[in-house]
Amino acid sequence: MSSFSTNYLQENHPEIQYYLLQQQIIEAEKNIEKTKLLPELTLGYNNQSFRGYYSKDGISDILLKGTDRFHSFNLSLGIPIFNTAVKSRIKGMQFRMESSEKMTALKASRLQAESNNLLENLKKVQNRLEYYEGKGLGVSEKLIASAGLSFENGNISYTEWALLINNAVQITNGYLQALNEYNNIIIELEYLLQK
Repeated sequence: MSSFSTNYLQENHPEIQYYLLQQQIIEAEKNIEKTKLLPELTLGYNNQSFRGYYSKDGISDILLKGTDRFHSFNLSLGIPIFNTAVKSRIKGMQFRMESSEKMTALKASRLQAESNNLLENLKKVQNRLEYYEGKGLGVSEKLIASAGLSFENGNISYTEWALLINNAVQITNGYLQALNEYNNIIIELEYLLQK
């Protein structure tokens, strides 16, 4: 029979992982919004060549052949002035993050409570299985053997034989139901605890 720890719940459970991933997404979105509050510095460089005639003074023409290069630089600084919308989005994301953290904690708490409940049920079912495996199935086998022998010797009627066999079948049926319940609890626990 399997043994499980009562205070054990992995963070690898798919539902917990989903909520943790949502928190990471919200944090990334919030960081993107925060960058919109920072000043923006832009540096540009332009390198061009021209072909054709060019006049500096409007009288004389100079022929540009494409090998003459003209350079220009650009430097700009953008300071966000109207940033209340960005601040509001950041605040909204903070609320979403708190909500997601509370949902994660709630789900973890529910999973822990569910696993604790299953562990309690598992102990009860294990006790029933121990009874059936220790005494119950032996009693069932003895009832069947005794009923068959008594019926063959003529000591009991068919109705009494049927009642004894029915009692033996009920004991075996109880064992099989307990075994099925045990297996279902183990499956649920392994899902919850990701074993």
